Amino acid sequence: MQIAEANAALERRPVQLAPEPPHEDSWETPIEKDPLRVPVKTKVSLLVEAAKAARAAVAPNSGSDGVLPPPIEEKAFFSSEGSAIEQMITRTGGGYTVTAVEEGRGFETRRTSLPPRGAGFEHVERRGSWRQAPRIAREASTSCAPTA
Repeated sequence: MQIAEANAALERRPVQLAPEPPHEDSWETPIEKDPLRVPVKTKVSLLVEAAKAARAAVAPNSGSDGVLPPPIEEKAFFSSEGSAIEQMITRTGGGYTVTAVEEGRGFETRRTSLPPRGAGFEHVERRGSWRQAPRIAREASTSCAPTA
């Protein structure tokens, strides 16, 4: 309220918007595979397989975690002049972390991410970044520094 009052004191003349007729529209991210309709079992399987592949690539003392964040954002704009505009934005991405622990050498963590993109679950499937788990695990393992 204080900011509005301070701004009002500076107003020299009322703001006039350009004349514009009301608009009604909607837009959705074009997707092939709705990430909300992909079974949880499929998503969990993807993460579990990446974790298994990472563990198989390095010593048994390793850990991993992965994430496939919620991808949908809904926005709506309604103006006092009658415009109504809605958006359904789908961003799909994810990532995982592998930590290698080697006795006498300590531990090292490596991360990989699939940057969010305006796309459906097909983005996750096509990029195949989950198949990089063994390489990421080996990098973590070989980077473990000897402890004093």
